[in-house]
Amino acid sequence: MPSMKQLQYLKKIVETGSYHQAAEQLFIAQSALSRQILLLEDELGFQIFNRELRQIRLTPAGAYFYKKTSQLLQALQQSTLQAQELSQGKQAYFTLAHSSSIGLSENFLQKTQQFALMQQVSMEIGQYSSEQQIELLTNRQLDIGILRLPVLTHDYAELELVEYQKERLYAVLPSQHALANCTVLQVSDLKNEKFVSVPHPERGGMSYVLRSLCVASGFNPQPAAVRSRKRMQLILVQQGFGVSIIAESMIDRTLMAVNYVPLSDQAAYAQVVIAYHRQASPLLKNYVQDLCDVSSS
Repeated sequence: MPSMKQLQYLKKIVETGSYHQAAEQLFIAQSALSRQILLLEDELGFQIFNRELRQIRLTPAGAYFYKKTSQLLQALQQSTLQAQELSQGKQAYFTLAHSSSIGLSENFLQKTQQFALMQQVSMEIGQYSSEQQIELLTNRQLDIGILRLPVLTHDYAELELVEYQKERLYAVLPSQHALANCTVLQVSDLKNEKFVSVPHPERGGMSYVLRSLCVASGFNPQPAAVRSRKRMQLILVQQGFGVSIIAESMIDRTLMAVNYVPLSDQAAYAQVVIAYHRQASPLLKNYVQDLCDVSSS
């Protein structure tokens, strides 16, 4: 197993672009630095640097290894600082994530800002799929997840899932589309359309909701030539590649040449929940409760 010291040495060499400069900044002999990198390569079973070139140049395997380990070192450094702050009673630190199909509303952001300021909480917001959030929450690598049900093939036993909001679904169409100016649509109205977002067979969330709606209306969504399950799908609709079905929080009113038409089907809603570990702190649970109070008001 590579040591932390070896990873720090590797990072310094890449940052400086020189064994000599790296050794100077690390206050060690260049020969000792070179020996540690050779030991690291022997441990890994591949060359990190291309020694056929005069310049410091990572091999493809070395570049991949460096990228991943740099992220680990950065995360470790951040975690150390946060733990030191907590030990000194300075502030709490929460990590929060949401899936790409869930937009964070103005009310959500205002409540989060108020909570962070009043409670002296530091927060970091990221974006992961619902499946990734469940795994990270279970492993205590994430504090709060905002995800869309259902999440398939995952065990929630260690987590609390709190209902956050029920979003209405909309058809997204190019503004020149024959159905674009309808007041409401049924999912069945889209059976002959090409979809810029098609369900993944092993995904839950919005992907599952979309497929379920289409199947219940008697058809499978036909894929467009270019597709995306992310917010990019709105651009694809704008450019005329096809249509899509999205939840209300994904609507982007700044986009031109795109119309959003609500779906009238009884099941045309998507459920969003907030998830956290059962052993979460009372402070975190209070924050979640505040968010849910705002959502229901």
